[in-house]
Amino acid sequence: MLASPPRTAFLLLLAACFWLRLHYGQGLAFADDFNYVSAALDANEQGWLPFIKGISNIYANRLSVVLPLAVFQAVFGRNELSLELLGLSFSCASVGITFLIALRLHGEWAALLVATIPQEIWYGTSLLPDSVTPFYMGAALYGALRAQDRLLDARAFAWYALAAFFTFCTFEARATGGVVLLALGLWGLMQPDRPIVRAALPGVLFFAIVAGTWGLFGVLTGDYRIQLRQLVHDGTGTHWTRHRQALSTSILHVAGGSACDQRPCAHTSACRAVSERSGTLRSEHLHRLSLLSCPPSNSR
Repeated sequence: MLASPPRTAFLLLLAACFWLRLHYGQGLAFADDFNYVSAALDANEQGWLPFIKGISNIYANRLSVVLPLAVFQAVFGRNELSLELLGLSFSCASVGITFLIALRLHGEWAALLVATIPQEIWYGTSLLPDSVTPFYMGAALYGALRAQDRLLDARAFAWYALAAFFTFCTFEARATGGVVLLALGLWGLMQPDRPIVRAALPGVLFFAIVAGTWGLFGVLTGDYRIQLRQLVHDGTGTHWTRHRQALSTSILHVAGGSACDQRPCAHTSACRAVSERSGTLRSEHLHRLSLLSCPPSNSR
């Protein structure tokens, strides 16, 4: 049986999404992405359980970013393409999950139209939490939608559990992404069948997963507050101050200024070390690293 025109068009759109991201995405951005590459390398080299036991920073702690990246490295090897495929896959999957949500709500043509919206081409191959959270959030919404199509039975409970799991993945990648619980709760309240239970169930399951995971991390690492520190880090935006300082200093140096301190140099050295370790240095990256390198002390 031939696919309907909207579904055929969606498949062509998905192929175009993949090609555009592969050819025009920025790839590694020399920001926090190298911290995630390093953490994924550690996870594969040490083994996942020893790696989790040794977690000591907020980047390694984002397991919903690090562990999928570790899988991609293990399957496709240590090269830049395997690293870019993570963001590319999640970015294209977010297009697919958007199509499925709209398909169940408003039909095929509306789904095709809505699927053209999440087109993060430039950032589609980056390695940041923002690269994976759109898919996780979409999957959480889709799970809740499938649950609300049914009476509150065992299968509906399983769909709500899936929605809670993907909400947790969103929260692990970017703590502020837990706001998706508001959408799930409001959506549940609009249902005619037991709205209070449907509104509360995703949140109850989510907090049960969070409590169990935080407790397990505390037992394994001996640090019961690492998750709380990450939540404060993401929620207060303190990381942006560090990025602004490093960026302004780098711009001054590239423009010929004299304010280059050791923070961007240390970051550049770390990027180079991780790149060489994972086989991700390309000629254009070497050029970009050279621009960010501090000049010798006698030239300041």
